[in-house]
Amino acid sequence: MAKLWRSIVCQRVITDSQLNTATYVDGVEGFGVPQLPFVFLPVMVGTVWRRDQVEDKIVARLRVRGPSGADVFVNNLPDVPMASDVHRYNVQIGGFNIVEAGDYEIIVDQRMGEEWKPVSVLPVYVQVAAIPVVMAIPAPALAPQAPVNQ
Repeated sequence: MAKLWRSIVCQRVITDSQLNTATYVDGVEGFGVPQLPFVFLPVMVGTVWRRDQVEDKIVARLRVRGPSGADVFVNNLPDVPMASDVHRYNVQIGGFNIVEAGDYEIIVDQRMGEEWKPVSVLPVYVQVAAIPVVMAIPAPALAPQAPVNQ
């Protein structure tokens, strides 16, 4: 059976196909929204899986549990056969409505037999943040330029 080796929430994932390396950019601990309800901002859930046997495949889903304990998002992922001993499976989530601030959990579940079992819980906080008013500040006058000798 495939086993989740590690997971992360970030803004984007860059994969170098020539070197077979991945860079997880801008880790996400949480974010502010100007008001509620609001849309959960798009994030990447990067996962790395390891296989025990050649025929292993990744059977997983992503859930987002809200501060009240109810799931606000569930995404059953397509099953993925593992072509190598280590496999990256990166999924973008977001765009669903949230109605409360607080601590959310992005949960990676794996299908084991007939049941879903959580194999990773990634906390993400959401807070209502005042948007600062940006005042227009006049640009300073340019300093006089010395003539250029030709």
